Amino acid sequence: MCDLCDGVARLAADTVVDELRDELIRAEVAAGWSVPGARRPLHRHEVTAHVRFGDLERAIAGAGGRVYRHAAGVRDQLLDALANDLTELATTGSPLTILDRIRALADPSSGAVLPGVARAVDDAAATIEADLLNLSRNGARGLAAENARQARQPAPPPTGDDDPVSDQARGIAHSEARRVAAQPVARLLTVAERAAARAASDADPIDVVDAVITAAESASDAGTADVARQAANRAHGAGRAQAAATMPEPREVYASELMDRDTCRPCGDVDGRTYTDLAAALVDYPDMGGYVACAGGGRCRGTLVLVWGTESPPTLDDPGDRPPPAIPTDRTPRGPVNPPPAPEPAVDVNDLDGMDDDTLEAALHAATSRGDFDTAERYGDELDRRAGAQPLTEVDEQALVPTDADLYRAPDDDWDAPIGLDDTAPTDDEIAAIRAAYEEHMNATGGVLAGGTEPARASRAIDRVRDEWDNHTMRTSLEIERYLRGASHISRARAVEATDQGITLLSLLTGPIDRALYYASEDLWRWWVDNPRLSFAEYALGAGVDNATMRQRAEAAARARDEAMARYEEDPDARAQRRRDRDRRRRRGQIDRGGDTIRNRRTD
Repeated sequence: MCDLCDGVARLAADTVVDELRDELIRAEVAAGWSVPGARRPLHRHEVTAHVRFGDLERAIAGAGGRVYRHAAGVRDQLLDALANDLTELATTGSPLTILDRIRALADPSSGAVLPGVARAVDDAAATIEADLLNLSRNGARGLAAENARQARQPAPPPTGDDDPVSDQARGIAHSEARRVAAQPVARLLTVAERAAARAASDADPIDVVDAVITAAESASDAGTADVARQAANRAHGAGRAQAAATMPEPREVYASELMDRDTCRPCGDVDGRTYTDLAAALVDYPDMGGYVACAGGGRCRGTLVLVWGTESPPTLDDPGDRPPPAIPTDRTPRGPVNPPPAPEPAVDVNDLDGMDDDTLEAALHAATSRGDFDTAERYGDELDRRAGAQPLTEVDEQALVPTDADLYRAPDDDWDAPIGLDDTAPTDDEIAAIRAAYEEHMNATGGVLAGGTEPARASRAIDRVRDEWDNHTMRTSLEIERYLRGASHISRARAVEATDQGITLLSLLTGPIDRALYYASEDLWRWWVDNPRLSFAEYALGAGVDNATMRQRAEAAARARDEAMARYEEDPDARAQRRRDRDRRRRRGQIDRGGDTIRNRRTD
C-alpha cells in the first residue's frame, strides 16, 4: 500500500473509532452510567466497579440546588432588612452617615448587625446542614450499592434519614452550611458598600439608599450557586469515605475525573491513576471529594473508584449462562501512586526565555511532585504562552451560574426532581456490544480495519426501528421549523446556556422531557401542546416492537410527559420573576416614602 493509501486508510479507521467512541459515550450517558458532557467513555476499571456516575451527579446537583435555594432566602431577607434600616437612617442622616453604616455592617469585627439577618443565617444554615447530612447518607448508600453490584448481590435495603453519620462528615456539613448561608450577606454588603461610596459624594441620602438597594438587587448570585455546589460535592464525598472506612479494604483504587467536564491539567494528569491502597488515595482525594491539586479548588468533581476482590466480570450486562466475552487489553492510563520527585534542572524562574521546552517540562513536573505549585504555575504559564494558549483571566461570576448539566433544573421547588426517564436509553447488553466494538477497533494494529470498512452489525428489529426513529425526529424538526417561522425554539432566558451546552432542536426531540422543557421556548411548548412529543418507546410500540419492557417504558414516558407539561404550564420561572418584581416594588415604595418624609421635613 502506498503512503497516500495508507494515510487514507488510517484516517478512515480513526473516523470509525471516533464515531464508536461518541456512540459509546452517548449510550453510557443515556443509561445513567456516565454524565452529560462527558469527554471520554468509562475506563475499564470504572465499568468493573459498577459506578453509576449519572446517579452521583444527579444526587449532588439536586442537593446543590436545594442548598442554593435556602441561601437565596437569606439574600431576600437581607435586602428587606437593609432597605428598612437605610431608609430610616436617611430621614435623619447624611449620605456619609449611610456609607458609614454600610461599612460597619460589612465589617464582621464591628459588631453591627441588621435586625433578623443573623437569625435568618442561623435558620438557613441549620436547614442546609440537614440537607448535606442526608446527601452524605446518600453517598454512603451509593458506595454500598456499588459493592453489591460488583458481587452481583441485591442492593442494600433503603435506609432512613436518621442513619448515623461520621464525625468527619458531620463536621463538613456544619462548616459548609455556615459558609453557604453567610455567603449572600458578605456578597451583598460588599456590593452595597461600593455603590454607597460612588453615590455618597453628590446625592441626597434617599438617592444613596436607592442606589445601594438597586445595586444589591442586581448583584449576581452566581457565587452563591457555586459555593452551594462545592458544599454538596464535599458532603457527598464524605459519605462515600465514611462507607469505605467500614468496608473491607478494596483490591484496587483509582482516581476518576469523569464528572469534571472542564478538566484542568492537574486533574487530567491524575485521571485513571492507580493507588496501592485507599489510604494513599485519600491523600490526593481527602474525604473522596475532589483532587487536592485541582486548579479549581473546591469546584473539583473528581472522586475515587473502588474495586473489591468479589467483583463481577467487567461488563455492564449480565451474560447469565453465556461465557463472558474476551476482555481486550486494558488501555486505561495508570500513573504512579507516589512518583519520586524528579531532579529539577537548574532553571532561573525569573529568566525562562532562554530555556527550551523539554527543560521547562522537567522543571514543571519536579515542582509539582514536591508540592511547589506556585513555581509550577510559572513554568506552566510559560509553556502555555509558547503554545499560544490564552492567558487565564479572573473568574467570571456569570460563568459560574449552574447549567442544566449542573442542576438539571432551575432553582425552583417544582423542578426539584432529577432529570426524567430517558426511554431511549440503551440496555446494558447494547452498551457492552458498543464497548466491545470500540475496544476492538482501538486494539487493532495501527487502528486500520481489514478492508477499510466498518464491521457489519447484526440486523435486528430494534435497530431498524431506531433508524426509522431518527428519520421521524428529522421530519418533526422540519415541521417545527416551519411552524416557528423564524422564531427561536430556545427560551430567551436559556439562550446563552443552550449555546454553551450545544443544544439543538433535534436534541430537544429526544431524551428526557424535563430537559426538553427546560430549554424550550413558549412557541415550542405550544407546538407540543397540539402535537404531543412522542417518546421512542411509544414510537417503537407503534412500529411493532411490542414486549413487556417496551410497554412499560412507553407508559412511564407518557406519564412523565403529562406531568412535565402540567408543571411547565405553571411556569415556575415566570412565577419566581413575579415574586422578585413584587419585592422590588415593595422596597421602592418604602424608599419613596422615606424620600417624602425628607422632603416634607425640609418644607416645614
